[in-house]
Amino acid sequence: MFGPRLPYFVKDTGLFGEGVLHWAAEALPGLPDAPAGGQVVGPMAAAMNAIAVSWTLMRRSMRETEEGGRNFVRDIYRKLGVAVWEPHRSARPDPAAPQPMMALFANTAASARAAGTSRSDPARYREALALIEVEVLDRPLDGRPGYSPIQRLSGLLDTTGVRWGILTDGARWRLYRQGSYTFYEVNLEAILQQPPGDAPEAFRWLYAFIRPGAFPQGDTPAFLDRLWAEAHAPAPTSAPAPPAPVVPQAPPAAVPSAPPAESGAEATTLAAAGAIADGTAEATTAGATDEEELEWQDPSDMAEAAEAVEATAPAPAPVVEAAAAPAAPAADEGMSFADAAEEALLRQGEPRALHYRVITEKAIELGLLTTHGKTPASTMSAQILRDMERCEKQGIPLRFFRQGPGIFGLTAWQSPIFGQKAE
Repeated sequence: MFGPRLPYFVKDTGLFGEGVLHWAAEALPGLPDAPAGGQVVGPMAAAMNAIAVSWTLMRRSMRETEEGGRNFVRDIYRKLGVAVWEPHRSARPDPAAPQPMMALFANTAASARAAGTSRSDPARYREALALIEVEVLDRPLDGRPGYSPIQRLSGLLDTTGVRWGILTDGARWRLYRQGSYTFYEVNLEAILQQPPGDAPEAFRWLYAFIRPGAFPQGDTPAFLDRLWAEAHAPAPTSAPAPPAPVVPQAPPAAVPSAPPAESGAEATTLAAAGAIADGTAEATTAGATDEEELEWQDPSDMAEAAEAVEATAPAPAPVVEAAAAPAAPAADEGMSFADAAEEALLRQGEPRALHYRVITEKAIELGLLTTHGKTPASTMSAQILRDMERCEKQGIPLRFFRQGPGIFGLTAWQSPIFGQKAE
């Protein structure tokens, strides 16, 4: 752990509170039970390596344009297994009905249902996990004269009914909740600069809060909701105070001793006072509440989270259902051969170039590819070479290098996050 205080790359202005975050630190998901071969394995480690790759390849473009930042965010969530829809691209901008830059959905079927509804339909974002607003890298997230991304995101959360929103420039990731301007922020760039042995522990503070399973799906509370509920729970109601001594001393026996002419009125007054006192004591007792115990069982398996959404989501329209029908996991829908090659290389546990046939076999074993072709290995080789050619033509960093005939590796292995350079 990073000590009794929050790590320097984590900031909370009151969204959860430092006390709750310390209390929840041990429950942050992601750390593997047993490292293999000196490398951290598991979904969190795969996500960390994938994000390190994207950061290395896209950092320059993220500083130049907002589009570069959106590409980075889209690439991250594609690797995390969720669908990213960009509503602002689908129609002409309308100042009277602003749309979020990006919206996260558990799968492509859910995003297709949202895209098929009118922008004026209040249920358009009913299945959205979160909304995302993106700024140019290193631009102030608090805004600039004439524009406040925080106010824009807050307004979008209010109008769409989505509970959680993310504001990011790629390096800083801020989490907001509907109806609140307080935030939780993690600095990804600082995490990626950690020594290789400390990076997985540090990465938990980002992964736990932005992964798909952190967001509520339907009416089911998730990790973020439970943190919020714990942070903003009312103080426990104290037990009702015992009756004041005056109440039992209200002397009903004084009625007989009073003059006969006044006994009726005085008895009525005392009876009414007794009734009020009894009613007050009863109301105080009824107001006592029991503090609910918060459960910390947060599944870190992204595939299970996606399956849970499919089980609870409304039945899609026939056309959409046909598009979501393939047997491959929803998290890998639409993954290209080149993307699958990158993911397979990342998941092998060490930065080692492989022959394209081995890459293909690993991609199929991991469920990254579902192909019925007779020569998937040949397709893999052609797609990797095409990806390298595309990057060279567009003047952007290559994500693959060729070590020998048919042998490919990842250029991002030069990143310090891997602890060594590719041969």
